[in-house]
Amino acid sequence: MPRIIGINGIDNSGKTTIVRGISDYLKAKNIDVYIPSHPWDVRPDLFPPKDEFIQWYKHESPVEVVSVLLTAYRDRDSLCEASDSLSLIDRGYLTEFSACMSHFMTKQCMQLDDAFNVVKELNYDIGYRELSDDIILLTFPVSLYATRGTDAGYDNQYRQYLKNLEYSINFVKQDYEDLLVMDATQNVDSIIKGILNTICD
Repeated sequence: MPRIIGINGIDNSGKTTIVRGISDYLKAKNIDVYIPSHPWDVRPDLFPPKDEFIQWYKHESPVEVVSVLLTAYRDRDSLCEASDSLSLIDRGYLTEFSACMSHFMTKQCMQLDDAFNVVKELNYDIGYRELSDDIILLTFPVSLYATRGTDAGYDNQYRQYLKNLEYSINFVKQDYEDLLVMDATQNVDSIIKGILNTICD
């Protein structure tokens, strides 16, 4: 079975940058790398048009939004199982499951434990699961979010969502025995080198 590496962390923690950096390094070593498409592109039938996504996400019922996200991310990750190449997942299971928890916490003021149980129950029939052999978590303070690129949509609700996402990731990660945690405030090259030193052993 091909190896799957999941890159996790809150928004703007550098997941996409790290995925690209690892991919470039491995391809230079003649190692085939597969990066699955965004879930929007894998299951466009589930989502509204992209220019309507934010409104849909904010105003549709949390149960509907989370069910769509869990299904789309499940189908995206399943593409990695079918690939013969080493796969790099941008925004892995740890992040997306936690993001679904955060959505309930932000929209319905749920407590952490309650949000976990609701998402777990919704996911029971959907079957989204952790497929990664190597799970990387990029830790990045929410307070530094606006220092990275764009601050578009960074309103009070989104700020609370990010805080809840951070709480949720810290809660869910307790179930992981082998988790490589990297400080995402470090130099990008240092992060990539640290990850490669681990996955290439």
